[in-house]
Amino acid sequence: MKKTDVRKKIGLWYFYDEEWVGGAYYIQNLVIAFNTLEDPLKPYIVLFSDPELFPAFKKITDYPYLMHSSEYDPPLAFYERAINKLTSIILKKRFIKKRKFEIDLQFPVYSQGVNPNGKPEYLHWIPDFQEHYLPEFFSKDEIERRATIQKTIAMQPGSKLLLSSQSAYKDYKNIYPNALTKNFIVPFAVSHPPYQQVDIEAVKRKHHVPSKYFISANQFWAHKNHRVIIQAIKILKDEGTEVCVVFTGKQNDWRNPAYFGELEAMVKQNNLDSNILFLGLIDRLEQLQLLKHAEAVIQSSKFEGWSTVIEDSKAMDQFVISSNIPVHLEQLKNNAIFFHPEDAFELANIIKSVNENRPAIIPNEYTENVKKYALDFLNILEN
Repeated sequence: MKKTDVRKKIGLWYFYDEEWVGGAYYIQNLVIAFNTLEDPLKPYIVLFSDPELFPAFKKITDYPYLMHSSEYDPPLAFYERAINKLTSIILKKRFIKKRKFEIDLQFPVYSQGVNPNGKPEYLHWIPDFQEHYLPEFFSKDEIERRATIQKTIAMQPGSKLLLSSQSAYKDYKNIYPNALTKNFIVPFAVSHPPYQQVDIEAVKRKHHVPSKYFISANQFWAHKNHRVIIQAIKILKDEGTEVCVVFTGKQNDWRNPAYFGELEAMVKQNNLDSNILFLGLIDRLEQLQLLKHAEAVIQSSKFEGWSTVIEDSKAMDQFVISSNIPVHLEQLKNNAIFFHPEDAFELANIIKSVNENRPAIIPNEYTENVKKYALDFLNILEN
């Protein structure tokens, strides 16, 4: 993207919902990524959010060109105010009107947008197509709702659509082969707050975490496939190998309210109380420290658009034991071992191997991923 004196203006919709904290992290990480660019390339960001969310967002991102939706009318210069004062006296009206930003792009948009040739352009986002592959995790109404939105977006000529992976793009083209959208594949990257300042030993004591452990950091949604991890730990325990796995994440699946209770019952029935720790939704800095100091991160999901926990792991040079779904194979190029998401015995063997002899880590140059993410996103404005 070429340098320009005209700073682009992007409107971002921001919500914080504990049922899907990944959505909030996505927008935070995007703005932090913009902050890695040279100043002329940094866009104005207008955050559309509840007013009470803005101060924390501003502190987290530390972004110099950030405004809230109610604050983005740029103030008049001194000479303009002076002219207005004079014309108000002489002509009884102000000569210079307050200017408003003309936002170039609004994101993320999950439904039909505006005329693609108008202002602002809408950038649609479909995080993944899970309901097409795992319909058992969705109600009929939810499947129909998502399908209606996706079809409306797909049939809008020239509308811009962001997809986070080649895997999601292939799904989109298979499901909607006649789609009329202009598609952009932009995998996201993450940026972390200074979690290293938190005392890991204090965190372990607080949450009763043993010195050696594995971790799974996912919302408690059924497709995240926590069961296969518990099954693998039971297999190891039965053969005399004691391993602890820490689970973090909101313990609620609105699509399957009984899910977490079933996992708790599974742990108790198999006498795994000392092997499985459910910590719930914990402080982000504490979670990141636990991720960093685990023997490995276990990502067992059956479906993803682009996994945040895998990006977290890559950013901190952590080893990942991952399900071998297409997007994970696309996302992880080193520091990983893969298993079939339905094969608890395969997972048990991998956990045992890593527990006995943790693989050497190949360092990532992850800061380049963050900068590329920002540049690739801005490139959407030019196309």
